[in-house]
Amino acid sequence: MTHFQIFGSTSPSGYAFHKLVSSTFPSSSSTTYSRHNSTCYPDSKFLDLSNPDTSILPRKLSVLISFAPIWAFSNFLSYVDEHISGYFKHIQAIVVCSSTSAITKRFSFSHYDRHLSAMLVHHEDLVVSLCSKHNIKHAIVRPSMIYGLVGPYSDANISQLTKIMSFSPFLFLPSQTGLRQPIHATQLASVFLSLSDNLTSSDHFFNNSSCHIYNVGGDSELTYHEMLKAIQQALPINHSARNCLFIRIPNRLFYFFASPLLFASSKLFESFLRISSNLSGFTPAHKFLGVSPRPFPII
Repeated sequence: MTHFQIFGSTSPSGYAFHKLVSSTFPSSSSTTYSRHNSTCYPDSKFLDLSNPDTSILPRKLSVLISFAPIWAFSNFLSYVDEHISGYFKHIQAIVVCSSTSAITKRFSFSHYDRHLSAMLVHHEDLVVSLCSKHNIKHAIVRPSMIYGLVGPYSDANISQLTKIMSFSPFLFLPSQTGLRQPIHATQLASVFLSLSDNLTSSDHFFNNSSCHIYNVGGDSELTYHEMLKAIQQALPINHSARNCLFIRIPNRLFYFFASPLLFASSKLFESFLRISSNLSGFTPAHKFLGVSPRPFPII
């Protein structure tokens, strides 16, 4: 019987993973951790990854699943490695959530975004190094834009776009927008479960010395404009965001109007530049799961 230790359990994907494990493998057990003392999810144990109370960690054969920020989780693993002798002898496998920002923001205009990319890669390397040191099978998942309301938890991506559309009667968009490949939190949870199952059951496909990094997206590739329209059409008929009008203007004119943002915040200006960038081409979730593609958005 597999025991899962789930970090970041009060994120949409972490919550979805815990529910998926409970329904798919009723005989399995889980220990869930969160940095929040959540009243919505009281079964989660409070754990500050930057200053962990290691006494609450179970000493049993486990798979570690992390939806926490990878920099926090890798530092936590380093702390455990230094302070808890023999802990990793109980770990069968580790599956960690990173971000496709590790590759998409590598050559960004913004220093902040380039730093984020470098930091993600650095902490991915730390996880790989620790797993190799202790001969633990591992996988690092880089999801694209995560969305979805799962239980009491919502994403910080598409939910924000919906709020903007709710309060604004119109939005200006460049006439040519780049591709996106949003992945629902439940899809990401299913990918994590599939990988953890493969890691613990297949000695042929996985080996302890190899680093397995997966860039994962949803099943649909849409332009930024198509994505916004699809979000709109999936909302209830009386939702205020359905009234938002998209006004498409030439790209050069759009970025001319956006250029003053450069003096206020290069990070914000970069986010406007990315509207025309293709942030797609990742392995779609259905190929991991062996199921039919699911259209966007999943509700």
